[in-house]
Amino acid sequence: MGDGIDDIELPEAAIVCPIRLWTGKQVISLLVRPNRRCPVKVNFELKERNYTTNLSMCYKDGYVVFRNSELLSGNLCKKTLGDGSKKGLFYVLIRDHGSAEAARCMNRLAKLCARWLGNFKGKYIGDYIP
Repeated sequence: MGDGIDDIELPEAAIVCPIRLWTGKQVISLLVRPNRRCPVKVNFELKERNYTTNLSMCYKDGYVVFRNSELLSGNLCKKTLGDGSKKGLFYVLIRDHGSAEAARCMNRLAKLCARWLGNFKGKYIGDYIP
């Protein structure tokens, strides 16, 4: 996921047979808190734009719950990551753990996105420059 400097402890895979597969919620939780020694503990709840009527069983997965840096329910959209309000993930990281921890989390997320785009979308800057 990066340059090999980050100490990452993989959680138990959600699916183990025929191959080991992790859920998106496990991956996002791993980006926020990569190992047990990491002091980051994020706890918050918010309603995403696609939220419907029921808090605990929103069928569109629009109610986001983070407990002990683990994404328990919901999907990550602009509002969850941080849209300028004081409810998003990065604001909570800055408020509770400082800008350095928030920057490390952003760095891990950026590395994951760049790797995913490179592997699965096949678009590079060389594809657009003549």
